Amino acid sequence: MGRIQIVDSNDKVIGPMSREDATSQKKIRRIVRVLLMNSNGQFLLQKRSATKNIFPSAYDQTVGGHVDEGEDYIDAAVRETKEEIGLNIREQDLDVIAHFYSEEVWNDVFIRMFNKLFLLKSEALDLNSDKTEVENLVWFSRDEIDEMFNNAIEKLSGGFRIAWIEYKKFTGEVKL
Repeated sequence: MGRIQIVDSNDKVIGPMSREDATSQKKIRRIVRVLLMNSNGQFLLQKRSATKNIFPSAYDQTVGGHVDEGEDYIDAAVRETKEEIGLNIREQDLDVIAHFYSEEVWNDVFIRMFNKLFLLKSEALDLNSDKTEVENLVWFSRDEIDEMFNNAIEKLSGGFRIAWIEYKKFTGEVKL
């Protein structure tokens, strides 16, 4: 497995490290999150594989993953989109929605991360998801996601919960 980018509290690159060492040492890593939306305003969410060690079988953003050694956020988003759902995209296809810091705990695993959330508009009808990562892909309306968020939050990964709030801030649906 490759090495991921480790950053300081200002999201400045310190250098690469294995994912395992970054987790055990509670280092801050970079994460990309991509929300794919179609022309009907529906969002394509991935249902995480049941074999994932963090949030198995939970719904997650369309694409997500670490920024690897030598990459920046946009490079990682393009690569992860190809790897996870088989969709070839270009940098200009992605719109930055948010850049934020978050912390997550799952089964006593503490993860610190800077996240960059992208919006990708596409009909994406012929996708080929990585079955080791993704159980399936499902289109949801904004209202259906809000319903899960408000009444069945356990169906959503921790990272997606935070990303959805950031998306809602971006659209003006959540004001702080």
